[in-house]
Amino acid sequence: MSSSLPRKSLSQLFSWLFFAFIIIAASQFLVAVIVVKFCAPELVGRLALSNAILTPIFAFSNLDLGALQITDTKNQYEFEDYLNLRFVTSGIAFLLSIIIPILAGYSLDTLIIVWLGAVLKTLDAVSSIAYGLMQKNEQMKTLAYLGIGKSLLSITLMGISIYLTGNLLLALMLLILFHILYLFFYEFPYSLATVNSSHLSGSNRLFSPSTQIDWSKVFTAKWYPRKLLNLAKLALPMGIVTLLINFNANIPRYLIEKYNGETSLGIFAAIASLMAIGDTVLNPLGTSATPRMAQYYAEGNLKLLWKILSKLVAIAIIIGVIIMGACLLIGQPFLEIVYRKEYGHYTLLLTLLMLAGSIEDISSFLGRAITATRSFRIKMFVSATVVTISAVISLWLIPSQGLLGAAIAILSGSIIDVGLNIVAIIYIMTKRRKNKLLLT
Repeated sequence: MSSSLPRKSLSQLFSWLFFAFIIIAASQFLVAVIVVKFCAPELVGRLALSNAILTPIFAFSNLDLGALQITDTKNQYEFEDYLNLRFVTSGIAFLLSIIIPILAGYSLDTLIIVWLGAVLKTLDAVSSIAYGLMQKNEQMKTLAYLGIGKSLLSITLMGISIYLTGNLLLALMLLILFHILYLFFYEFPYSLATVNSSHLSGSNRLFSPSTQIDWSKVFTAKWYPRKLLNLAKLALPMGIVTLLINFNANIPRYLIEKYNGETSLGIFAAIASLMAIGDTVLNPLGTSATPRMAQYYAEGNLKLLWKILSKLVAIAIIIGVIIMGACLLIGQPFLEIVYRKEYGHYTLLLTLLMLAGSIEDISSFLGRAITATRSFRIKMFVSATVVTISAVISLWLIPSQGLLGAAIAILSGSIIDVGLNIVAIIYIMTKRRKNKLLLT
């Protein structure tokens, strides 16, 4: 694929996603605030425990197909292949989400929240394939519109229902109904129509795949089992990576619930949710840049890939410095105003978690670059090493140090992660450059 074909500027792609991520992140944050303010602390902890149970299950079952989809520069697989495999893996994940909590012996109240959460995650897993199609073809404007609409309507629906009734279960059921309607009436039709229209007009030809969807290959028995099996094998290392990353993030939550109880877990989860503040700015940057980095790597244009990556890392460092300064200056009053007055006692916890989050943001950009090179096995090795060390530190500190021990464990894991990712990306680029010289 020639690099001379017209491409949108990354700043143009980023502008749409940045606006969308601001709205999405604000909506997610408001959901957390509403739940903390209008629900009992033990219910907040129960919801956090539900997320800790479900996230690793769906992280693995999703196989990070979105990453494969947007870096598939040679169009080895079609949209229908990714979608059909997602149906299979999400169905398996949903069944595991029902069975595992029962075997773990959780209470009925916790089981109901877990099962409702599993339905939501199944729907989101399917819709993410439609978003992946738009991201690959750099249709960020439509992606932004759909994401903003979903977030605003979700927070409005959930906020009103919790405020009026105080019933979290009712709010979750209404959210499920909304996500079903939005998936089939907006996400699929609009994303596919936009991408098809773009390629028919020839206005965006970064990958120039055929995006005319053959619906006879979807929702039917014609699922090409061998092809899907090959895709699953290719995606398996990334599935393991996402499982390890999410398991690593949730190990402290499991141990806090075990040694400190659901109330402490609710406090920790509420403060830890603020780690996503940096992601509000940085995620749209990574989302915009990943398809372009994948194309540059495929073309052997390592200079431009390095240029993009160095800018991303520099921005992450600047944002991290700003966030840390804000924690030191206004951390306590911020917690008291946003949550409750008693949360002001956890300023040190906030500072440690935000520092860990800032380092993780740097590591995330490095990880996206590794994904763009499709070096999935290397990424799996890095993640396995990080989760093993983090688990050991968590088991050592949390029983004696509680929430601060959890924050220190997360911070230690983030430092190790960024170091290993730096080594990995240097190794990958050096190897690619040597191979290029041998071919010439």
